[in-house]
Amino acid sequence: MVKGFRNLLTVEMGFDRTHLLTFHVALPEEKYQRKDQVLGYYDRVLRELRALPGVEAVACVTSLPSSWSYNWTEYSAEGRPPSSPSEMPSTLSQTATPDFFTALRVPLLKGRFLSTQDGPDAPPVAVISESMARTNWPGQNPIGKHLKLGRPEDSEPQRQIVGVVGDVRSSPFDFNPDPTTYVPFAQMPPSSSAFVVRTAGDPLTLAAPVIAQVRSIDSDEPAYDVRSLEQVLSDNVSGVQFSARMMLVFGFIALVLAAAGIFAVMAYSVSQRTHEIGVRMALGAQRVDVLRLVVTSAVKMAAVGLTIGVVIALILTYVLSSMLFGVIRMDAIVFALLTLVLASIAALAAYIPARWATRVDPMQALRYE
Repeated sequence: MVKGFRNLLTVEMGFDRTHLLTFHVALPEEKYQRKDQVLGYYDRVLRELRALPGVEAVACVTSLPSSWSYNWTEYSAEGRPPSSPSEMPSTLSQTATPDFFTALRVPLLKGRFLSTQDGPDAPPVAVISESMARTNWPGQNPIGKHLKLGRPEDSEPQRQIVGVVGDVRSSPFDFNPDPTTYVPFAQMPPSSSAFVVRTAGDPLTLAAPVIAQVRSIDSDEPAYDVRSLEQVLSDNVSGVQFSARMMLVFGFIALVLAAAGIFAVMAYSVSQRTHEIGVRMALGAQRVDVLRLVVTSAVKMAAVGLTIGVVIALILTYVLSSMLFGVIRMDAIVFALLTLVLASIAALAAYIPARWATRVDPMQALRYE
């Protein structure tokens, strides 16, 4: 479980999370009432941030991938049988600037990315994820197809698909990527959005210049929630990290208790054979022979217990893996190492008291009760 939970922190999510600074901006509707005002503000912020030293790419998006689960939108797709109003399919909808895919290094699979040509007066277009294309047009080329975001009665336009990009997972727990649709930022500018800034080095070193630059554009609208994308993702699974640490502690305690129990049982078992050991040595048995006999017997007994324990552990692992699919997996290496540790403890627990017993004078051993 510890290994599975820790793997969640480094799992591939379809984008490069390193060297990315993120922050949010929320524009009040009272001050930015028109679409051109909103676009003008974001265009200026993007332009000024690109000019900062150490900045490789800057983009704006509705929200960071970790919050995409809140952006589901119903849609209808060309060539797909019409659905009833209560059974319409849904897609994760994101409004993004052209450099979003470059900043997060999301791969282009077909067609093109969003571009600066996809402005407010340009034909409505969209870029979709691989899973979105597979869901609606399996085995077909979706480039040139159309889809409409929202319900049939909504005023949203039909959008032509111009590109297909790799899947982006919004959470380490999303083992099946969600279908996602990207719309040009200039065609649907939101009042609140997130910025991603790709840097050449540590992104937090640019936090102060970025905050100052945003404030210089509009002192009433500061950047907030300034963090690296790695920190954002880490904070979202902080409960998993805590659980992994606690399970590691509990697992170590359980291992110590198991080792202490094995040692105590084995030591007691060997001590009960002190009289037998004295008889064998009185009849000419060598210490090496006695040690081999006692340790072999103890290891055989431990092997029975370990076999029972491993079988039970495998059953419990199977049950847990079905409850936490993709997180908990059968791990032969972990099972083998822990079995080897416990077997070694059993052998050591038998060897130490047996060695003590062989050093006792045979006459004293014969009198041992």
